[in-house]
Amino acid sequence: MDIDSNLFKHKVSSVGPSYDPYVSICTLEDLSTVDVNRGGGPLYYRKNTATISYSSIKEALEGKVDVVEELQILLDAYNKAYGSFIGDDVLQMEESNV
Repeated sequence: MDIDSNLFKHKVSSVGPSYDPYVSICTLEDLSTVDVNRGGGPLYYRKNTATISYSSIKEALEGKVDVVEELQILLDAYNKAYGSFIGDDVLQMEESNV
């Protein structure tokens, strides 16, 4: 199993796709059980992007640490379950100034 770029788990809202809230970074189980398609009645689906809003700088800094830690947990679980990473696998995060 490969880790694809759809690592962000969203909950389906009744209002529409643009209102589907980000829930968490996917777990290994989510990667194999949660679909990338929103249609068909799922409660959750995976996307390759997430919008996370915070009400303060302190909350944003703490939230960023949480996301990085969740990504590291996923990579560690993958590594433990599926063997060693190949050579130069690196975790990279992009930040946007929105």
